[in-house]
Amino acid sequence: MVGLAFMLDIVVGDPAMLVRVHPVVLIGKLAERLERVLYCRTSRLRGGILVAMVCASAYLFTRTLVVSLGSFGWMMELWLLSTTLATRGLYDAGMKIYQTVLRADWWRAAGHVLQGY
Repeated sequence: MVGLAFMLDIVVGDPAMLVRVHPVVLIGKLAERLERVLYCRTSRLRGGILVAMVCASAYLFTRTLVVSLGSFGWMMELWLLSTTLATRGLYDAGMKIYQTVLRADWWRAAGHVLQGY
């Protein structure tokens, strides 16, 4: 399954139209909302609670989604697994920075690094 997910990621990557429902984006939004609730003051205990809640929520949502799709659950599992690999996205981002560095456009290259692409 991992090999198939890897090939899917290489061929398809992360389509821009799915960026709002990308699992990493959704997990980030959940963490951001929980931070607002939990972080009135700094506390390691609250940080641990945040990590546990985000991990548990991600697992339970994923598991429920895959199981609820029945015999088609493997397709969702395959897509979710391919999104965690992000090989093509990392390659594309790295090449964008590399090409900019080759042109000696240092400010734009730094901007790409800071923007994450």
